[in-house]
Amino acid sequence: MKKSTGKNQMNRKKFEEVFKKHGYFDYKWIDPKQIVVAQWARLKCTFGCKN
Repeated sequence: MKKSTGKNQMNRKKFEEVFKKHGYFDYKWIDPKQIVVAQWARLKCTFGCKN
């Protein structure tokens, strides 16, 4: 994954402060492009959810 710079890096620092404040120390930043969701999950939310 590319190393973030500038404004993005500042946003990460703010999030990390909040994580630590609430006791979360074991986390890992990932690229959202690495997240794979099956097509049926998206369609279920479109057609199958009651809300």
